[in-house]
Amino acid sequence: DDDDDDDGDRDGSSPEPSPISFSRRRAAWFFALSARVGLPLDAETSAAIRAAAKALSKLRASTRRATDPSLPRLQVCYAIAGRYFGQGEPE
Repeated sequence: DDDDDDDGDRDGSSPEPSPISFSRRRAAWFFALSARVGLPLDAETSAAIRAAAKALSKLRASTRRATDPSLPRLQVCYAIAGRYFGQGEPE
């Protein structure tokens, strides 16, 4: 399992996890991969980033509470995919 987060409280308790967790490792991987992708995007890369943006949006919508520890990671990665690469949902 790649979810080796330390998102619990400092007293040792753990927050209730999301239905599907978005780990620090996955967020770091997405960020690093995004840093290597140049603009303009080719069609295949554009489709892959658009699919990632959709998946991130679904994960974000599935969070149960505003204090979910994966929410900030989801927000940042969605901002990268959606805003920087222009693959988010139209406003």
